[in-house]
Amino acid sequence: MNLIGVAPTEGDLGLVDAQRIHVGSKEQSVLWERVRSTDPAIHMPAGSRIPDALAVNLLGEWIDSGLALIDSDEDTIADDVDTCAYEPNATQTDGGGWLFSVPDGVGDACQCENVADTGAIDLLDTIRLRDYLAGYTGNALPKLERRSLYADATGRPSILDATHLRRAIAGAEAPLAQTCPAATRLEP
Repeated sequence: MNLIGVAPTEGDLGLVDAQRIHVGSKEQSVLWERVRSTDPAIHMPAGSRIPDALAVNLLGEWIDSGLALIDSDEDTIADDVDTCAYEPNATQTDGGGWLFSVPDGVGDACQCENVADTGAIDLLDTIRLRDYLAGYTGNALPKLERRSLYADATGRPSILDATHLRRAIAGAEAPLAQTCPAATRLEP
């Protein structure tokens, strides 16, 4: 919804460093200001002039708490400390990242192109991806399509995944971005 940590596009209501929802500061949150206002021109919901005191307090407490109660993927780990906010990973396993097995802050469950399920993205991932594309699914991970950056029309990893992964590991192109579905959005 582009609410948290996003600058307002329809005016900042005179708030300093305003954001639609400013984590940790209701006074800098346009949403909170609109809900608590008695000015009919800015109050939410439109047409209402009377703020709901309970809603104003609850929203303010939630914003000021740092939004720690949000758990988008319902794995019991709050989004603000979850290594994969959009893919369940209660163990928070982080086996590394691009070519290294040193934790990188991205959980294994949402590490894009993590085909071998080690967390580190390396040659083993290209081998497993090649096997998967050739029809051998013995080593395939569940929800592999959520880690694909170049899915085909059916949502499955494609030859483009294998090509870009191999080229990036060889240093012929930049490391792949962390933009696969597992890292960027909840499963429908």
